[in-house]
Amino acid sequence: MKKSLLIMILALTSFVNAQRTVAEGFENAKPFLEKSECNSTGIAWIEGVLKLDPNNVEAKTIIKRCSSKKVSEAKDLLNNDIRSQRGRNLLTEVITSDADFDTEENNYLLAKSYLEDAMFYQVINHITKCINLNVNNNEYHWIRARASLTSN
Repeated sequence: MKKSLLIMILALTSFVNAQRTVAEGFENAKPFLEKSECNSTGIAWIEGVLKLDPNNVEAKTIIKRCSSKKVSEAKDLLNNDIRSQRGRNLLTEVITSDADFDTEENNYLLAKSYLEDAMFYQVINHITKCINLNVNNNEYHWIRARASLTSN
C-alpha cells in the first residue's frame, strides 16, 4: 500500500514538473518568437517542449509553420536560381527533419538543382525518392539512369 502510494506521488510530482517545464519552455521561447516567428533560439525552446511533451499541439503547430516558411523560401530561391546553395540547404534541412515535407515535389526540385552542378550522388538520392513516390513517372527514371551513367 505504502509502495503504491509512493509511486503515485512520484508520478504526480513528475507530471506537475513536466507541465511546469513545458510552460516554462513556452515562456522562454516567447520573447524570441515575438522578434521573429521562426527565431532559432525560440524554436530551440519549442523543440525542448516537444521533447518533454511529444504530443503538444501548440508546439507542433509552431514548428510546422516555420518549416512551411522555410520550404517556401527555399522554393523561391531555387526557382530564381536553381543552383542556390541556401535554397538547397533550407529544403534539405526541412525534409530531413519533418517527413511531411519529404515530398515528391521537394525531392524533384532538389534533384534538378543538384543535376545542374553534376552532383550525381545527390541527384540519385532525391530522384529515387521521387520514383518511390511515383513509380510511373518516366522522367524520373530517365534522370536516374542519366545520373547513374554519368557518375561512373
